[in-house]
Amino acid sequence: MVQLVSRSRHDIDNVYKLGFEPGRSVYSLNRILQYFDDAGYYRPTRPSWTHAFQLVVRYQSGLLSYEKYGVAELRAFAAACEITRTCSVTRCSLEKTRKADLVPILEQADDERTFRLMDLPPELRNTIYVAYLASLPTMPMRFIQPPLCLASRQLRDDTLKVFFSTCSFTLVFHVEGHRFRGRASETYGVSVDETIFQRHPPDCFNSQWAKLVSQRQGPRKLGIGDIDTMRLALQEVASDKRFPWLGYLPQWRRTRGGRAWAWEGRGDYKDYLDRHGYVYKRSLRKAQLFELTTRCQRGLLSYMKYDLEELVQFARARGLISGSATVAAKHRAKLEAALERADDNTTFRRSGIVLSSSTPTIEHQRVALHTQRLLIRRSSSATKVRKRKRMFWEIVQIRTWQGDY
Repeated sequence: MVQLVSRSRHDIDNVYKLGFEPGRSVYSLNRILQYFDDAGYYRPTRPSWTHAFQLVVRYQSGLLSYEKYGVAELRAFAAACEITRTCSVTRCSLEKTRKADLVPILEQADDERTFRLMDLPPELRNTIYVAYLASLPTMPMRFIQPPLCLASRQLRDDTLKVFFSTCSFTLVFHVEGHRFRGRASETYGVSVDETIFQRHPPDCFNSQWAKLVSQRQGPRKLGIGDIDTMRLALQEVASDKRFPWLGYLPQWRRTRGGRAWAWEGRGDYKDYLDRHGYVYKRSLRKAQLFELTTRCQRGLLSYMKYDLEELVQFARARGLISGSATVAAKHRAKLEAALERADDNTTFRRSGIVLSSSTPTIEHQRVALHTQRLLIRRSSSATKVRKRKRMFWEIVQIRTWQGDY
């Protein structure tokens, strides 16, 4: 029975079926005729779409195109194939049959042909298996066994050994974590034993039958422990629900333990700022969000949540403007930028300027965090413990920045 490919690009069995590859625009009649011309396969001048597609299947099956032969040659083919035994055609009527009738009779005889593969010697069968598997295209796709392995148990035992010794596989996995910064891609050779394919014969495998392609984030190479972690993520799932006893296929699943400090995009920065109650504009670019995240980690203020009068008080206390000067509302952005630059100036923190009691300083923030930590000290819930640890490290960051440690 001939199986034709489906038009769905997600059908993983299409690689073993006849017809055109899915996703290509070759289903129109003109493109099919161009396909014949490029392959040098003889065709009628204007065949129907159905007849043209049947000729495609015959070409891919290695069968002849009877359209280019004369009546005498077609009758010789019919006599050699013993058409009179299988069809309702007598020897006398065969001499009077026209070409238009002989072509479909011969094509039908080709479709009904039989071949006893198991009667061949084992060496010849092995050569056929190698030639068949070598003709398969190489493409990034999910692992699927050839239909030849599903025919019988004896064929399966013979072809799987050739399949794993001839074909190579690529296992692609993605790694994310707090240790990985930047982009990189590397290839690792992995020795896979028979425990991955529990249903396959052990002698089907050698030490270098597969390779791992790591598309990861990180400035350093993956260590041995990381490869072992990826091995733990290996899942064995059935290749086909209709035939669950025929084996298992490897599928790498991404191991993700959390975002941690592996920043990826604007959403990660926004999540961090929202989690710490930091006020910011939602339309900021990624670079601006990165600067705000750095300020939040250093324990600095978000001047966006204060009104203009409070910003003027901050600027006067730091000596940025005189006591009698006023700032217009249109210069608010410039005032915020000046205050942020003053925060980045470490000499200002050590200059000994005495601020008013109404000005929230770094010391005030440290005391507030310490007070909040004392309030939840007696709680033992998981949420409170995580919050206590986070506030402790924020205090350490503030004191480290101030030079207390």
